[in-house]
Amino acid sequence: MNKNIENLIKEICQKNKRIESCGVILKHKSGDRVIECENASTNPEKNFEIKLSDQVNLIKNGKILAVFHSHIDQDEKFSDTDIKHSEELIAPYIVYSLKTKKFNTYIPNFAKRDKDIKNFFKIV
Repeated sequence: MNKNIENLIKEICQKNKRIESCGVILKHKSGDRVIECENASTNPEKNFEIKLSDQVNLIKNGKILAVFHSHIDQDEKFSDTDIKHSEELIAPYIVYSLKTKKFNTYIPNFAKRDKDIKNFFKIV
């Protein structure tokens, strides 16, 4: 993941430090784009949820390379739920911790076979 994308994710995550921010990295014909999404969770201080309708609209406009979200007062380690959802979606998850100012990435094994994901994350 390049520094420009990391910086865009940081900016989105630092805008609202009271709820988990979320979004996707979309492979678009004009280039990779960072798309902020509304957190539709009923408990946005502890979880994130991207509405299914938003996911459908995103897929219509490109390929989702990764899903990102912030942790407000936790470190950058993934929760069991994060890993479960990443595996179910076959999409890499990126977390940015506002507490530690660090990133972490989880890539499901099946997603590592995708050439676009391999190129984006520079997987050999």
